Amino acid sequence: GDPSNLMVRGGELLSHPGLGRRGFAVGWGDSGLPVMAAATWEATIRMNDGPSRALQSLNARVGENEVTLHTEAAGFVYGPPGTQVVRVSCGAYRLGAVGTLRGRVVDVSEPVARRPVHPGEFLVAAHGKGRDALQGLKPGDRVEVSVRVTGFDWERVHHVMGGGPVLLREGRLQLPEPPDSFSTTRHPRTALGRDAAGAVWFIVVDGRQSMSVGASLAELAAMARDWGCVDAINLDGGGSSAMHLMGLTLNRPSSGVERPVAN
Repeated sequence: GDPSNLMVRGGELLSHPGLGRRGFAVGWGDSGLPVMAAATWEATIRMNDGPSRALQSLNARVGENEVTLHTEAAGFVYGPPGTQVVRVSCGAYRLGAVGTLRGRVVDVSEPVARRPVHPGEFLVAAHGKGRDALQGLKPGDRVEVSVRVTGFDWERVHHVMGGGPVLLREGRLQLPEPPDSFSTTRHPRTALGRDAAGAVWFIVVDGRQSMSVGASLAELAAMARDWGCVDAINLDGGGSSAMHLMGLTLNRPSSGVERPVAN
């Protein structure tokens, strides 16, 4: 599956930032110390010598009227019926958080719902009105795709996992204003924090069970601060909240079993 937010692994961009609070992410590099920030991105496609057009997503399911990029890491392009796919050969590559891919069109498929991405190529897929951007493309045409993710120092940050919102920054609460039901309702929660000495804290709160009702974001932030964290970020909760150590699940996931999570 594709994470619904930013993911970078070893400097390779695998998934793009989402919108709103889902644009928050935690990154780290050789030091191992987490950095929490709000990430944004932009991506464009250019065919031959034509104008640049916006791309809406990376390695995600093709949305209605969208143009999307799919790299080797995706494994497959998948979208609603009527999705058109352009296969571009570019040789060996590794797309970074800031980077450009260049290649030549191999073929333009008839509308499909699913297609594999093979090594040495990237695929551009479009649906509905987005297919206008691919109009007239034919084998041999040049395609250039550029992406730029901002929010982190990419010379120091090599891995990023999406989450949000940020709970603590320099010891001060950083909660959504005005509060929404996601923030105020008690749920199973997961958080990552860092204390003043540089130690990294992983926090999991059970919920939706008789033994634990969960926590609101304000309660989660207060817990992290009580344990000495000066910076902290909320991560995926609910059935995704699980803590494992040396092969053992230490908490009680709310659905009774471990949930498959892409990252």
